[in-house]
Amino acid sequence: MRHGVAGRPVRGHRRARTRGGVLTGRRALRAAARGTVPTEHAEQVALFQWARHASSAHPVFELLFAIPNAGAGAQRGQAGKMRAEGVKAGVLDVCLPVARRGFHALYLELKRSHGGRLSPAQRSWIERLAREGNCVRVCHGWDEARVVLEWYDAAATEGPSCGDS
Repeated sequence: MRHGVAGRPVRGHRRARTRGGVLTGRRALRAAARGTVPTEHAEQVALFQWARHASSAHPVFELLFAIPNAGAGAQRGQAGKMRAEGVKAGVLDVCLPVARRGFHALYLELKRSHGGRLSPAQRSWIERLAREGNCVRVCHGWDEARVVLEWYDAAATEGPSCGDS
């Protein structure tokens, strides 16, 4: 709780809901609206909140899922357990396992709207997934990912061109 004058609690102030120090839910969306650069986590939360609402117009979005990776924030011991379970470095963040536009599936790597770079392992996954007939995109911000998802599921069938939306 936030404290004001003489150590008294400030009315109406609630602590931000966090997971591992990262804003979640509506607070993540508000941070984005204020102009602060949201984290990748906040961007992904916003994307999945939008996808839940958009699934009435795009039912295939119910198949959209996140791929958990043991990143720098993994708790002690968790990274080893996740590797033992088959988690691999560099795997992209989001998958829509639906064939569209001549591709087998859509894979998205979500980065912050400003900043964020690909690791060598991610570059390798992007190249290999594309070679296997998947549409692969790096999106800076959830809104860019939204545009790609809507394009991918659009009714009009164009040739397999994953590069431009």
